[in-house]
Amino acid sequence: PGAGAAGAAGSQSAASSVVASAVDSGGSNSNTSNTSNSNASSLGAFAGASASSDSVRALLPGLLQELVTDVQSIERAVATLQQAQEAFVIQYQNFQHSEALQAQAERQHAQQQQQMPAAHLETIRNKRLALEKALAANVERILADRRSLFQQGFSRCIDAMSNALAIVVNSCLQDWKRKQQIGSYMQELLSENLNSIQADAELLAEIIWKNIQQLRQVIMMQNQLPLSLEGNNFQELNPVLIRLLSTLIKHSFIVELQPPRILKTQAKFGATARFLIGGTLHLQMDPPEVMVTIVNEAQARALLSEHVAEEKSEAPTKKRGKKPKASTSSTDSAMGGVGAAAAAAASAADMSSGDILNNRKVMAFERSSNIMNAEFKSMSIRKIKRGDTKEQVVTEEKFALNFQMSFKVGGDLSFTLNALSLPVVVVVHGNQLCNAEATVLWDSAFAELDRIPFAVPFAVPWHVLSSVLRHYFVQTTRSPLNDIHVAYLLEKIRPEGDDRKAEDVVVSWQMFNKESIPGRTFVFWEWLYGIVELIRKHLFAPWAQGCIYGFLGKAMAQELLSDKQPGTFLLRFSDSEVGGITVAWVGVDEAGNKQVFHLQPWFSKDLTIRSLQNRIHDLQELQFLWPNIPKKLVRGLECTQDAPSQSSRTDYVQSSIAAIIPGSSANSMMGSGSQAFMDSRLLLQSLDNMPDSFFGSFGGGAGVSHIDMDASESMDNEEQF
Repeated sequence: PGAGAAGAAGSQSAASSVVASAVDSGGSNSNTSNTSNSNASSLGAFAGASASSDSVRALLPGLLQELVTDVQSIERAVATLQQAQEAFVIQYQNFQHSEALQAQAERQHAQQQQQMPAAHLETIRNKRLALEKALAANVERILADRRSLFQQGFSRCIDAMSNALAIVVNSCLQDWKRKQQIGSYMQELLSENLNSIQADAELLAEIIWKNIQQLRQVIMMQNQLPLSLEGNNFQELNPVLIRLLSTLIKHSFIVELQPPRILKTQAKFGATARFLIGGTLHLQMDPPEVMVTIVNEAQARALLSEHVAEEKSEAPTKKRGKKPKASTSSTDSAMGGVGAAAAAAASAADMSSGDILNNRKVMAFERSSNIMNAEFKSMSIRKIKRGDTKEQVVTEEKFALNFQMSFKVGGDLSFTLNALSLPVVVVVHGNQLCNAEATVLWDSAFAELDRIPFAVPFAVPWHVLSSVLRHYFVQTTRSPLNDIHVAYLLEKIRPEGDDRKAEDVVVSWQMFNKESIPGRTFVFWEWLYGIVELIRKHLFAPWAQGCIYGFLGKAMAQELLSDKQPGTFLLRFSDSEVGGITVAWVGVDEAGNKQVFHLQPWFSKDLTIRSLQNRIHDLQELQFLWPNIPKKLVRGLECTQDAPSQSSRTDYVQSSIAAIIPGSSANSMMGSGSQAFMDSRLLLQSLDNMPDSFFGSFGGGAGVSHIDMDASESMDNEEQF
C-alpha cells in the first residue's frame, strides 16, 4: 500500500504537470515577443512549427484508441472488484456467524452446562480459522486489485488523457487558431479542419467523463468497504480528472467565425461562437445563452489574469454530500464551481467598453452534424468608450469581443466560459480605414497567440515582413508579389544610405506606418495601401493577368524601354503619388529621336470614369505591351463597359469619353478607322520572336501570362487589321 501511494502521487504529479503546461499555454508570455528577433510568428516559422506539430497530431488517433481500450479495461476491473467486494461481504458475514458459534460453544464448554466433545469444539475452531484465512487472502486480493486499479488503471489513464489533452489544446486548436489569425486558409477549409478537431475533442470528453464516473464508483465502493493499511486514496484523483475535464471544456469554447477586424460604429456585422463538446455534455437539453461584450486592452488583460490565476490554483477536492462552493469569478472556467449566470452577466457588463446591439443568442444544436454554436448575424456597435491615453491614435487602439456563457454539467459542476475574439479596431469614418488596416495587419502577422493582450513586437526582420506582404497581396488581390516587387519595396521602406543586405534589415512599426518615405510626404503603408485599393477597385483583371509590371521606379522603366521599338509601353504604380498608376512608353520626339515618356498618373477617380483597359486602347501611342506584345492580344487589357450614364433621358444623343495625349500626332488617326501603326507581317513577326519561356514566366503583375490567339486569327488580312 505504501509503494502504491508513492507511485500514485508521482503519477498524479506528472499528470498535473502536463495539464498545467496545457493550461499555461493560454496565459504564459515571453519577453521575446517585444524584440525584433522574435520571428516565430512569421509565416515561414509558422510553417515549420506546423510541420513539427503535424507529427505530434499524428499520435492522437492511436492515443485516443488506447484510451478507449484502457477505459474498457477499467470498466471490467471495476466490475470484477465490485464482485469481489460483494463476495467478501457475504464471506465476512459467514465469518462473523462462525465467530459467534465458536464463542457460544466455548462459553458452554467452560460453564460445563452440557458435555461437549472436545473434537466438536475443535471442528468449530478450525472452521473459523479457515474462514479467517480466506478473509485475509480476499483482503489481500482486494487490496491488490485496488492498487492495480489505482496505478495501472486510473493513474496510467490520467497520464494518457493529459497527453491527449495537450495535443488537442496545444497542437490542434492552437494551430487552427493561428491559421485563423493569419487567414492562411479559406473559411470552408478551416471549418472542415475544425470538425475533425471536434471529433477528437468529443471522444476525449467522453473518455474523461466515463473515467470520472468510474472513479466515483470506486470511491463509493472504497467507502462501503474501508480497509486498514490501504494507501490507495482514490479521492485524490478526483480533482485531477475534474481539472482535465475543465481544461478541455474551457478550450472547446471558441470563436469559429471572427468578426471583421475593422468595425465601424452603427454598421452591422456578424460572428459565430462554437462549443466543440456541447453535444457530448448534452447541453442541447438546456442550451446556454451566449452574451457578447466589447472589451479594451486593459480589460482583456484583466480577464486573462483572472484566468491564469484560477488555472494555476489547485483544484478543490469535492467531498461527498457537500456541494462545491460557488465562485463569482468570470474567467474562462471553474474547477468545481463558478458563480451563477446572473453574477457572470453582471461581471461581463462591468467588463465592457461599449454597447452592442443584438448581442445575446441561445446556443443552437444541429443534430446531424453534432455542432452547437451561436451565430450572431446583426450585431452593431452603438457606442464605444475610448481609452484615456491621449497619446494613442484612435486607429491603433485595439478591442476584442468577449463571448460568455454559463452552464452546469452533471448537476454539480458549474462553468462560466469566456472566448475572446481576435483584436479589432473600431472606426467611425472611412478615412480611418488605411491606418486601421495597418494595425490589423501588424497584429495578425506578428502577434503570438499566448501574448499579453494585445502586445506586438516593435520591429521585425524584413524577410519576415516581406513574407507577410506577399501573403497579404494574395489575400487581397489574388495575385502574389514576385522577387522584383519585394526588392523594390525594400528600397522604398529602408532609410536613405542603408546598404545592408535584405536579411539584415529590420523594419520598425515607425518605418512601416509612422515615418515618411525618404523624399516623400507619405508613409510606406499609406502608399502601399493606396495601390492595393486601386487594384481591388479598378485593376483586378489586369493585375491578375500580369499586364501590370507594377512596382518599378521611373529610372528602371526608362532602362527597360530604352531598346524597344516606338509604341512599346509598360504599366507601373506611381512612386511619387499615393494610389496612382502611370504609363511609360517609347515615343518619338519632335526631332525624330526615340524617347521614353511618362504619363501623368491615373487615380481611382479617373478609372471610375473610364477604365484602364479602355484608356490603353484609346491611346494610339501605346501599341506593344512590354516587352513586345501587341496590346490587342493581351488578355486582361480587353475593352470594358464603362459606368453607364446616370441620365435616363432618351431625347439626347449619348456621348462617351476617350483618353488622348494633347499634341500627339497619333490623335489624328483616331476615328478614321485606320490603324496603320504596323502591318500584319510585323504582328506575326513579333509573335514569332517571342521566347517560349516568356508565357507564364511573369507571376503576379510582372508581364503577360495569357495571349488571346483568337484575336490573331481574326487578323488574317491587312485591311481588317
